[in-house]
Amino acid sequence: MFIKTTHEGTALVINLELIVTARHEEAKKQLHLDFSHGEKITLVGDEAERVWGIFSRESDRNEDDDRDEFDDPDDDEVTDDFEHINQEIADLETQLADGNITRLWVGQRLRDTARSLGSFWPTKKKRALSEEIKKVKEKALAIADQAEMAALSNTVNECLMAALTSSASVTSTVKKLTEVQVELQRRKKITPELKQQIRAGKERAARHRARRKLNDAQIAKAGGSLIKYDRYTREAEAIFKQDWATIFPKDQVPQFESLQNADSQ
Repeated sequence: MFIKTTHEGTALVINLELIVTARHEEAKKQLHLDFSHGEKITLVGDEAERVWGIFSRESDRNEDDDRDEFDDPDDDEVTDDFEHINQEIADLETQLADGNITRLWVGQRLRDTARSLGSFWPTKKKRALSEEIKKVKEKALAIADQAEMAALSNTVNECLMAALTSSASVTSTVKKLTEVQVELQRRKKITPELKQQIRAGKERAARHRARRKLNDAQIAKAGGSLIKYDRYTREAEAIFKQDWATIFPKDQVPQFESLQNADSQ
């Protein structure tokens, strides 16, 4: 709403919606106005009383409009949206307690719900419930972050424990570990412990095919076939160098003897 007034002899048009604070000193007949763009003016005398009366009536009308909007018994949008996100939060907290989260999307889904909370509400609703929206969003985003970190950590553990039965399983394991490492680095949350675990998982994958070939060599030796034993051992060394260089392209390949002497995993 716009009103015309006079300030220090100059005619002004005031937009009431831009007033941040209005302080009325009845005894002095002064009205101090602070605007959102930083300007401040003080009206005096009868003009201060007139503008204060208009501003007060308009403010009361806006409050009544807001109250009427929230008292509408047919409008359940706000209640439904809050119930929905609070239920999502509770469900994810239960999964965190159970320790079985292995997929990033469960946290991302809650994160998306939080970001969209109130997006389609009327402006007055969002303004009136801004503090409650903020609190719920902060809680939801914190739980989502915990769930995503749990999923990444659990994926590393799965890779350390999963059976490596084929070249495909080796490739899949290395891919998962690399994806987790990249995501943790992006979030700046890769701890020394997680870094060591990811490294251990990749080393396990890098040794797998060569270990299997060494097992074949030992079986051949036990059966008295030294020719096969020598051939399988050479093949194991070649496979070891190839796989290690593929998984750790920047590292020097360890001595093959370290693989021969290490305990099988």
